Amino acid sequence: MNRRNVLAGIGMTVVAGGGALASGAFSQVEADRSVSVTTAGDGSALLQFDVDDSYNGIDDTGDGVVALTFQDINQDAVTTFEGALTVTNNGSDDVSLSASNVPAAITFTDANGTDLANGVDIPSGGNSANFDIEIDLVDNSEPSDQDITFNAQAQSN
Repeated sequence: MNRRNVLAGIGMTVVAGGGALASGAFSQVEADRSVSVTTAGDGSALLQFDVDDSYNGIDDTGDGVVALTFQDINQDAVTTFEGALTVTNNGSDDVSLSASNVPAAITFTDANGTDLANGVDIPSGGNSANFDIEIDLVDNSEPSDQDITFNAQAQSN
């Protein structure tokens, strides 16, 4: 066999092997990338939380925290703060909003009576949902200090 035929044979083997191995398919990739995240205050956020601070004990602290600091709530009573929390969806996708880590004595309900712990849908385009805050000290003890988490999941339109 001459040298030209051997090189041609090796070249064809490399091309054929490269075609099988370099098909563009892969099963796993790991790469480090930079991510830039910006935040906005609730006044200009896509999901805006507003409180009716005319109620004693409900306050927007200005640092992204809605504070419920009730003192001297009636024992053995159910106290309701109507329309105390408004959530506005300024985004382009509908949002499913829920709350977690809510003490048993506190309930957030919308105008339809839906408990925020079960999830409430808020349509896009500046639509709002108003929530009553109810504190039930008939069936529950006074709640201790804890953080309540609001969870928002965008729904593709």
